[in-house]
Amino acid sequence: MSHPRIRSIILLLALGGFIFAGCAPSANIVHDVNGWNGTPHEVSVTGMEGGGPPDASPPASAAAGATGAVFASTIPFEGAARQAFQAAGGEAHLMVYQSQIDPDDNGRLNEAKLRGWILKNVPSGYDGVVWLDWEGTWMDAFKSSDPSVVAAAVSEGTHAMTMARALRPNAKWGFYGLPPRLYWQRTDPSWRASAENCRALFKHVDVVGVSVYDFYADADNPGGGSGDQAYVADNVRLALDVAPPNVDVWFFVIETYHDSNAKRRGQYIPDDEWTAHTLAGLGVRQNGRAARGVVWWGSQYNGLRAGKIPPADGLSAAAWLDRHLTQRIETMDRAVRTGR
Repeated sequence: MSHPRIRSIILLLALGGFIFAGCAPSANIVHDVNGWNGTPHEVSVTGMEGGGPPDASPPASAAAGATGAVFASTIPFEGAARQAFQAAGGEAHLMVYQSQIDPDDNGRLNEAKLRGWILKNVPSGYDGVVWLDWEGTWMDAFKSSDPSVVAAAVSEGTHAMTMARALRPNAKWGFYGLPPRLYWQRTDPSWRASAENCRALFKHVDVVGVSVYDFYADADNPGGGSGDQAYVADNVRLALDVAPPNVDVWFFVIETYHDSNAKRRGQYIPDDEWTAHTLAGLGVRQNGRAARGVVWWGSQYNGLRAGKIPPADGLSAAAWLDRHLTQRIETMDRAVRTGR
């Protein structure tokens, strides 16, 4: 990336809330727009006690500006939002969904599917990031205590990386969602073990992409905002710890609360919470390095075309979404550059 501002962006126009200039949507507005293929992402909420140790990293507001992190997105922005994203120096990433990797969810790579998707959708000579969203049986294997189960998953994942790299050697390849995230009970040794199970696979990737979606509003979280930020920091820190030094670590966010939260699903995350959530990940330092950047993942345009985003503020649904995304990008760009 050569844009002069990309080095200062850091945040990601990550998770969502927004401070629209004079027209910020309320946090209780619901747009059911997440989940490109209609399948919820895996949820690692396993209990209600504890949180991990408090984040010992420097305050994000002080550290973010010096990280050189990058703001990226898998959203194929259109219209004014696309222009704003480009002006912000945003980095566009590609995402391969499970239906093109392991449609039977049996933990085995479907070579024909993945090969066909790559040849069709990744241009020859492409040198950007491509993520494989391989969840379900294959991803769950890394949480297993059975070495043979882990070894089989590593073998399949390595095969996918080898094939992808042979087809598009200039691209940067990796998996979304590894190492497995955890919200509660982060002192449980099994969580660390699941990350250690990823080490062998991470020798064969170019990028690591841990997921740190926001599950709870700060007002609903027993630990408040600090509890949420500790969850983000701990998951990013663990990813930095198990990824090889030559492999960039990214973390994924969305702009609404996770679908597993029946009370909040579909609600936009308020801007201050969204910003603090993302800066918590960008402020982490582990083994002398930080996350490369943050990736905003979402399916807003799928939601628009499915009629799930209504008209608002006297605008058509399409015009409202374009304004929303544009102002979100601009707001997050400012937040990332200033670190607050």
